[in-house]
Amino acid sequence: MKRIFVFVALFCAVFLAQSVDFRLSDRSGADFRLSDVQSEYVLLFLYNSDCDACVKAASDIAGSELMSSLPPERLAIVSIALFDDGRHWKQKAETFPHSWIHAFDKYDDIIFGDALEFSTVPVYVLLGSNHEVLFCGCSFRAVESHLKSRLAAEP
Repeated sequence: MKRIFVFVALFCAVFLAQSVDFRLSDRSGADFRLSDVQSEYVLLFLYNSDCDACVKAASDIAGSELMSSLPPERLAIVSIALFDDGRHWKQKAETFPHSWIHAFDKYDDIIFGDALEFSTVPVYVLLGSNHEVLFCGCSFRAVESHLKSRLAAEP
């Protein structure tokens, strides 16, 4: 158990310092880059359209008082479909709040890139205004708590 904890701590330390940017495709098929999303914080919600746990995860985000209370200039939520052929994710995205930015990893930049590493979905990645990774994990409550702490520490 201790070895796993140490690995996770080292893993997070390595990735927290770097900024990320990906090519994505929106619901209309237009390409954009993650760096085009401008907000104080950006929450990436990485999911698979066939994942039952991902449906619950989206519901957790949508039902969060904290997440829904922050205006878009403070928090942008970007749902990104992974492992999809490009057909099913649009139907799934329709069930998520329309205030979110919905995208598809059309070019597999996230899957085959080395900016983020994960072994399961859903995954939550909290980015700062320069798209630096502030938190990455599989627990919504953990990312929500991390954001809450950051907001409380602001002057």
